[in-house]
Amino acid sequence: MRLAEMESRTVFFGGKDRPVLDLADSWAGHVLRFIREGSSTDVEACWGAHDYVPALIIRDALQRGLPDPTSPPAFIDITDQMFRSFTQPDEHADLRLVDHDHPHDEWWCRRIPKAGPIAAELQQLYQRPHARRGR
Repeated sequence: MRLAEMESRTVFFGGKDRPVLDLADSWAGHVLRFIREGSSTDVEACWGAHDYVPALIIRDALQRGLPDPTSPPAFIDITDQMFRSFTQPDEHADLRLVDHDHPHDEWWCRRIPKAGPIAAELQQLYQRPHARRGR
């Protein structure tokens, strides 16, 4: 799909119709920030797990706005590839400790950062004894 064909597409998200291209831009911005902060030593300035989940929800909304969800346009696929490069499968369902209500059905919702502040925060959450009881 061409970029020009996406210009008029919108998806209902956050209480209003949003341009799909804005969602694609937001997804890319989040992914780039996560990659950049993955090697940051200034953890206080970095986003955490509670910032990571909204990015996944943005990707959910973006998916709903695609004419063919099985074949995203190249400009989205590139961001998805970058996302895959710094994440790994969420083998322990750590994200469910942060967001119980999100369905976590799509592939991006079953991936967590390999390293960095978000990965460390998710690891800390998973290691809490009360967090594992329901597993």
